Amino acid sequence: MKKIIIGLLVLMVLGFGAVFYMEKWLSANLPSIVNQNENRNYDILFEDVDIRIFRGSIDFQNIMIVPLNDSLPTHVNGSVRKIRMSGVKIMELVFDKKVNITELRMEEPSFRLIRNDSTGRPAETSKAFQDLFRDIVSRGVIENFVLEDGTAELYIQKDTLVRFGQFTDLNILAEGLKTDSVTVMNTVPFQVDNIHTSLKNLQIQVSENQLFKMGELDFNYKDREFAFRDMSLKFKEPWTEEVKKMDVQLDMIEFDLKELKIISINTNSDPFGLWTVIADKIVLDSLVFHDGRDKNIPRPPDVVKERIEELIESIPFPVELDTLQIINSEISYSEIPRGKSEPGTIFFKELNAMILNVYSIDSAQRDGELVIEADTKLNGVGAMKVTLKVPYNSGTFNLLATLGPMDMAKLNPTLEFMASVKIGSGKLRGMVLEMEADAYKSRNRFTIDYQDLEIDLSKMSDDGVEKKNAVLSKIASLAINRDNLPGTKNYRIPAYTTIRNRYRSPFNLIWLSAKDGFFEVLPSGIGRKIMDAKENKDKKSKND
Repeated sequence: MKKIIIGLLVLMVLGFGAVFYMEKWLSANLPSIVNQNENRNYDILFEDVDIRIFRGSIDFQNIMIVPLNDSLPTHVNGSVRKIRMSGVKIMELVFDKKVNITELRMEEPSFRLIRNDSTGRPAETSKAFQDLFRDIVSRGVIENFVLEDGTAELYIQKDTLVRFGQFTDLNILAEGLKTDSVTVMNTVPFQVDNIHTSLKNLQIQVSENQLFKMGELDFNYKDREFAFRDMSLKFKEPWTEEVKKMDVQLDMIEFDLKELKIISINTNSDPFGLWTVIADKIVLDSLVFHDGRDKNIPRPPDVVKERIEELIESIPFPVELDTLQIINSEISYSEIPRGKSEPGTIFFKELNAMILNVYSIDSAQRDGELVIEADTKLNGVGAMKVTLKVPYNSGTFNLLATLGPMDMAKLNPTLEFMASVKIGSGKLRGMVLEMEADAYKSRNRFTIDYQDLEIDLSKMSDDGVEKKNAVLSKIASLAINRDNLPGTKNYRIPAYTTIRNRYRSPFNLIWLSAKDGFFEVLPSGIGRKIMDAKENKDKKSKND
């Protein structure tokens, strides 16, 4: 019995000694084991390590993530408060120097991304983080990966480091990783059972005067859904002030968006890195979008504008999307005419739209067509419906737009600056615009039913204020067709052609076609001459 006890004690001493030796050996060799991959882009360095062989866990403290190639266009460095490896197969680690663990957990990492130039695309920023996480989990067989409460600061390397962005609350839970199977073209670069990623408080300084914000990003791999919430793009000052800093005319775009949700995203998509979006549906909820231009500023060099389908093809990353739905939204366009300082605006409230077959990939376009169906309220009051059909690879489009009954004076915020006309009073019963367009022109049919129309024309006073010209307005109101109603003698439904300015967008052609139709119906004889003369006079004074 005594020999058995002594034998057991000897075995225990040898066991504890072996454990102590293995812990010492691991402490000395873990840095080289963790960083043994010759193809790695980062070293993981640490000051303290706590090895618990009986628990099968290893804790690293005070960790630094160091890039091995600072010359890359974009790289990441950082620190981590704690990394824990659980379910460690100790014998495999000791004898084969292979990492085979149940879970790798990173707690409170703090990253610093540095971009070596200011021309990088946003995709390069997200791809840098994707490459970092791929590099970390490629160091062995890791079944599960957890990252908790991460933060990041984003910098551009100029003469000094200039911060252009940040985010907080980065959390990643990846379950059932197959880290020996890299699929770099996918949203998740490994085979995985499930992954859930989120971050908050993203801010990107798009330019010196414009800031992009996003309150929250949430990605659920199992449900195949991306959600981006509380997004905005804003100027520091009102756009009418910011535009004064521009050397050439630019679209001054701002927006707020409650939520953008990508539904049933394909595994071949990669919004994180290469920015490929293949999905069944995207929903934009509560978008408030504004575009402004100042016509007093010189235009950039003229180039032929793309057809509508070419605008889709010009999206800087591949898109294959069955449905884009816009709900509870508002879109507006403002323009400061030449010679004036205040903008006029056209806006569409209560906008709900379905956009089908959004394909920027040639193989996906085939013989299909882009279809847009929208319901909205023009200038907040006129019920409007629009159907736009754009066959891919044809260079043509068809449009049907209808406008319901409204007070015609509500069109003045649009007409005053776009058509040099102001409506004194009038009742619109309905309007229909039908267009068949190609790259050079549109063939149109315009129906507008109205009654009791009066036109106000203005003149510029000596003090530079535009005021109503009572005499000219009276003449114009007498000369125009005050009523255009079915069954009346002078009822008109014109069919006409509008020539496209190829240096303007297809949407400019839509506006010109509507404007031409309005003037085809509205003036008769001298009324048309009066308004043509006023428009030519306005153009001359603006050019002067």
